[in-house]
Amino acid sequence: GPANRATLDYVMQLTAQGYRVFPLLGNHEYNLLDALENYDRRYLRMYLKQMKALDLLDMTGSVPEKYLAFIFELPHYLITEDTLFVHGGFDFTSPDRFVPNQHLLERRHTTYLAEAAGHRRVIHGHQPTPAQEIEQAYAQKAPVLPLDAGCVYAYSRPKKAIANGHGYLAVLELTQWRLTLVPNREFLP
Repeated sequence: GPANRATLDYVMQLTAQGYRVFPLLGNHEYNLLDALENYDRRYLRMYLKQMKALDLLDMTGSVPEKYLAFIFELPHYLITEDTLFVHGGFDFTSPDRFVPNQHLLERRHTTYLAEAAGHRRVIHGHQPTPAQEIEQAYAQKAPVLPLDAGCVYAYSRPKKAIANGHGYLAVLELTQWRLTLVPNREFLP
């Protein structure tokens, strides 16, 4: 939040304009779909309030179909020639490592096995990682690169976020292989 609808509109607009945008399914999107399928409207409203995503609801208390269709079509991961992109992580010890499941959305640590990964680098989110550790993994061209720098934690726990090295938005520009960490300017110096 707070601009979930506007963010989805923006990504959908970029895609419609022909930009190569590859959004992935994450645990929050999955949980939204689960709430819609398995719970009543009151629970959905509670869930969206907790996720700071009430702006997704229309005047009838429903999530418009265009957003649901977009989220429903999101892939669990993306494979390129040299990189695996995923929200959570892969269980490289499993023969089913590429079968869509909760690990891909919620896994917090990936034990890298080069052969199982097809000798590709893994870039993931979900696990808040101190900015310094992200910078170190980036500088070393580590086979597993986390990109969740805990930007959201600056809202709920700014002092703790600073102490833990969180509170940043991590952006990796792939064609130039350039990492940028931007502090949550609303809360961090």
